[in-house]
Amino acid sequence: MKFFLKIFFILYSAYVFGQCDTNITVSFVSPVCQSSSQIVYASWYQGFSYQWSDSSQVLSNSNFFAFSSDNVGLHKLFLRVSIIGCPIRYDTVSIRVLPHPQDVINLGSDRVVCEGVSVSLDATVQGATNYLWSNGDVTQTTVINQTGTYWVRVTNICGIWSDTIDVLVRPNPTVDLGSDRVECMGTAINLDAGEGYDGYLWSTGEITQFIDVNLRNVTISVVVDSGGCTASDTITITDCPVNPQIPTAFSPNGDGKNDVLYVRGNNIASIDLKIYNRLGILVYHGTSVSSGWDGKFSGSEQDPDVYIYILSAQLSDGTVYEKTGHVALIK
Repeated sequence: MKFFLKIFFILYSAYVFGQCDTNITVSFVSPVCQSSSQIVYASWYQGFSYQWSDSSQVLSNSNFFAFSSDNVGLHKLFLRVSIIGCPIRYDTVSIRVLPHPQDVINLGSDRVVCEGVSVSLDATVQGATNYLWSNGDVTQTTVINQTGTYWVRVTNICGIWSDTIDVLVRPNPTVDLGSDRVECMGTAINLDAGEGYDGYLWSTGEITQFIDVNLRNVTISVVVDSGGCTASDTITITDCPVNPQIPTAFSPNGDGKNDVLYVRGNNIASIDLKIYNRLGILVYHGTSVSSGWDGKFSGSEQDPDVYIYILSAQLSDGTVYEKTGHVALIK
């Protein structure tokens, strides 16, 4: 009897130790789509016990089971294999769950931006194998700076999906306060930021289209708003000099800015201003500080050119000031 038990023990030991060296292989596919089933399989051998689990619960006591998850991301599964007489074996597999593109692709609400501002669109989807934008880009993101309707098509193993967005690029407004000015004290200067804007904000704090400026040697700025897009301009107003002066240029083009050539200065009692063209023809003769040359001769507009002036001015204290120079007529 002892002889037969010994033989049985030898044979059983050989069987068990042979089983201990059995190679357990695991088969699975990764990645998989959200909510789709995937068979996870460990090679089966007689007498072995199997247990599959994740970090929180036992999933199966068989050598295989159907894995499925609604949670996108990387999932770790743990395999425990045992047989009497052999050390317990452990293995770990990782399966990545990918989203269906229609569940995550979202370019957001339609966008309105100002000229010069770019819109960055992002269509990133986990596991995507292909991106195609309506502007020809094939990357996860694209940059838009023109008005239009834009779409993206995203492909991964779970399907092909798309989304669309409208982008409106508003033109920036323009504002022009004109050239810097030299004006004598005592005269209010009216500044016009232009009509048709949604809002105005001057550096003086005023919020109207027009403002009157009585200060000198100051810089005034304005910001205008149109549909949320803004523009600004600045003008410097300088007090006129003590001695009579004539600007080096003026532009009689009818825009209301620097259209008339005036003699500027403080305490001027009277003037005698003569302006000649390059042929020596007298095209203007003025004797009043409050009037000036509008760029016309005998009712006809004169050509852009450089003209010669001769100025004689008498100040309020009797001092006589004389000056000869050139002035450019530009348009």
